[in-house]
Amino acid sequence: MAEHRNEGLKISGFQAPEVTQLQNGRYRLEFRCTGFSKSEDWYYENKEAIFAEYGSLSNALMAVDGLNGSEAIDPSIYPNMRLFRNRLEYTPSGNFVVYFLYETLTTSFVQESADKVDYELNGLRRVTRSLIAKEGANYGKTVATDTISHSEHGYSAITLYLASAIEDTKDVDEGGYVRIIETWVEAGTLRVIEGYATADNIKTLTYTYLVNEGSQPSGYAKKTRTVENYDGLQTITVEYWNTSSGIDGGNYSYQETASFVMPGTVDAESKGIGTNIDAGYLVVTSPYRVSATATVDVSYSTISTVSGASLYKEPIVDTQIYGSSNFNRGFTKTSSYSNYVRLSSGLSKSQSEFPDGSIEYIQGARVYGGTTGYIDINGSNSDPAGSTITVSRKAAPAYKDINGTQYYRHTTVTYLIPSR
Repeated sequence: MAEHRNEGLKISGFQAPEVTQLQNGRYRLEFRCTGFSKSEDWYYENKEAIFAEYGSLSNALMAVDGLNGSEAIDPSIYPNMRLFRNRLEYTPSGNFVVYFLYETLTTSFVQESADKVDYELNGLRRVTRSLIAKEGANYGKTVATDTISHSEHGYSAITLYLASAIEDTKDVDEGGYVRIIETWVEAGTLRVIEGYATADNIKTLTYTYLVNEGSQPSGYAKKTRTVENYDGLQTITVEYWNTSSGIDGGNYSYQETASFVMPGTVDAESKGIGTNIDAGYLVVTSPYRVSATATVDVSYSTISTVSGASLYKEPIVDTQIYGSSNFNRGFTKTSSYSNYVRLSSGLSKSQSEFPDGSIEYIQGARVYGGTTGYIDINGSNSDPAGSTITVSRKAAPAYKDINGTQYYRHTTVTYLIPSR
């Protein structure tokens, strides 16, 4: 009967091991050996006769006291076949055997299985690769430095960066090898987060780039930049603030209802108040409150001032009523009206020197013969009713970009005033 490594270990079955072809020129051999006493050979003092050192070659002799080593014939020897697992066990049929499992292991790492390829990182290619070598082999690759050109499974060839290299955990009954799980990833955009800056309602984009920083989006200013790592690779997180137009950008508008005090009016009228009696008098209407449509325009700029139409100011009207009355006594009355507009420049009333039956009055005072009484109205005649006015305009510091450039929040408020 064929022996394995010493004369006490007889290869069971058809006196040959099970042979499995693995990937990349590697093989697995599995020996099941009998020829020993079930009652005593499992004793601790006999362990050297059934257990070999992890990583030992399949053709290495196991000479122990009372047992000679058994040499394999040259044609049967698979090169670099090293002990992977070794135990004393029962087979499903009830046989008591010593089990030896060997695999091809060298001092160079070789790929153990096909690459696992996925695109779960925001569409970036990620490759997981398993490498195996003899215990103590030199790995020699550097995370974030080493690259490969990858085109397996029909994918187009691109450069991948070594993101991680982790030694796999062995089972408790294994040894003699080291397995490294490599992760290779494509450089690019790892994630994009959209949001708004709460203080200024500016749309923001936060890009996280893997390995290399991407291009700055058009219409955005770079606000912050942070460098970290993802599985050992450099990640660059950049926050951009939108400075372009539109409600989704930095510039936007919205409307609301606002209260507005409509200016009063100042005018002069003339009418008959009796037979052959004509009077000129001042007509004043009071200001009153209305609802206006307010439009708030917000924009962002590196300019610290806001330009545009002149700001609305409450109009002021001044009046002067003067002339001569009974006994040619002069009279004058002046008034000023805040938040009023004039509808005319006034009027005058002339009394003939020799009354012809018509009597003229100015603001209740009879005009003396041969003289003229006046109502003069001066000041603003710009009525906001039915028009759009600018009520406020300001620039306030908003934020600085990564280069220290100051951006200002420009706010302009206009009112659409209803007609009278």
